[in-house]
Amino acid sequence: EHLMSSPEQISALMSALGPVLQPLTVEGSEQGATWGVLIEEDLHVIVDFDQKRNLIILECEVCALPDGEPSSHYEMMLNYNYLWAATGGTRLSISGPGGKVVQLRDIAADGLDPSGFADMIAGFGEEARAWRDALTTPSNSPFNAFKKITSDETEPTQLMPCARAASTVGRMM
Repeated sequence: EHLMSSPEQISALMSALGPVLQPLTVEGSEQGATWGVLIEEDLHVIVDFDQKRNLIILECEVCALPDGEPSSHYEMMLNYNYLWAATGGTRLSISGPGGKVVQLRDIAADGLDPSGFADMIAGFGEEARAWRDALTTPSNSPFNAFKKITSDETEPTQLMPCARAASTVGRMM
């Protein structure tokens, strides 16, 4: 039988997250279904609990698109979204006309432990930083930032899902 998580369980998970992840702050909303995790001064992850779907949604504002022709960035993000299975479901979006790039991921709420969830949030933050670098640094090829996530000794089959996907998208473009 599939057990649904309750807001109280997710709130307890978020309370236990602080000592494990050691972010700058973890703040909850008054409604109890949304939290903000400030990992670094410029890296803020929003954690929403969607009780109806029993999902935790991670959201992080990555950056504004650089001035110029955005179509190559849109194409890169859409190609990345297409590889959802390789990225663990991470996707990129725009927060509206002229908006900012936002990174999102849905996570099943059942069975999460503070340590594993902290690792998920930390990895999600690393991906957001890599995308910020890729989208805002003109000298970067679109996927150079993903090299920062893995070491030179890492075999391609051992790359993080986002790095494998980035490598695949890079070959597609």
